[in-house]
Amino acid sequence: MINIRRNCFETNSSSMHSLVVSKIIKPYTEEELCLGYDNWYKEKNKNFDLWDYMDPSDMVFERSPFQVLRTPKDKLRYYVAYKLGTYKTPKKSDIKKIEDFIMKQTGITDRKKIVLYKIEEDWCGRNKLRKNKTYGAVYANDTGETPMHYMEKKGITMEDLILNPKYTIIVDGDESQDFKALFEAGIINADDLEDISSGADFWNDAETSIYINWFDEEEETEKGIAEFLKDRIFDYTKIVAFKSEFFANEENPKMHEREYQLGKERTNNIIKNIIKKAKELNPKIKTKFYAYSYSDQDKLTMNDLKDIDLSMYDMVEIEDFDDERW
Repeated sequence: MINIRRNCFETNSSSMHSLVVSKIIKPYTEEELCLGYDNWYKEKNKNFDLWDYMDPSDMVFERSPFQVLRTPKDKLRYYVAYKLGTYKTPKKSDIKKIEDFIMKQTGITDRKKIVLYKIEEDWCGRNKLRKNKTYGAVYANDTGETPMHYMEKKGITMEDLILNPKYTIIVDGDESQDFKALFEAGIINADDLEDISSGADFWNDAETSIYINWFDEEEETEKGIAEFLKDRIFDYTKIVAFKSEFFANEENPKMHEREYQLGKERTNNIIKNIIKKAKELNPKIKTKFYAYSYSDQDKLTMNDLKDIDLSMYDMVEIEDFDDERW
């Protein structure tokens, strides 16, 4: 038996929003860069209404419908819904920052002509003077991850996110995973992408983890290995990671690898055959050996790996064990 677990982003939520970073870039038009506020709007002295010609649901980003937010105005809608919406009280400084950006892109000089919210009449009780405003909402997965978290982690500014055509926001859900289907249908080539944020859990299937603590003889054959890999190696798979547990006990206090049922030599032959087949399926694939331990007291070092044949792997790494990830 080969124990497989993909190193994927996990969530109980249905929302899977991603920020895609592309290598192939189509520049924005002048109209796209001015957020659609063209000469006609300027001549008529129209407001810049982010909600114009839209249903209120268009400012609520959940697991559906599937959306590709490519243009600056579309990305601005998502940013406003995230930064000012989701039923929280927005900061005045955030509102001003967004308004300043819109004024710069559109040429509007009167801040009062910018409308980022919608009045929710249904929320207003009779005789109440205060109007209730909504800026939309972004529903993240249970860990709170959104493309905006990726953006903040990478140091991407609001202006760069919205105006740089290399960035595209994908709105998807785990029931359908339409984005993944585009890869598997060959419509999107993974080589054209620089990165995808963690909302696209399939992208982390780019690293397929194979645990080599035990094997069954049935999967030792070429046919068995081929069957095992056909649903685990894709065009976007970048790494096959072989993971092996190390432990220490009273009989052997030194950290050492768990015993394999088939013996070291036969196990290594199986690993070599898996690597060979994986490279046939995807010649660009890399191999990695991960060593890990459950022990809180004894930490693994590279010295613990000195008796292992690591020549077949492209990379070697010691992984810290974290209960929350496993």
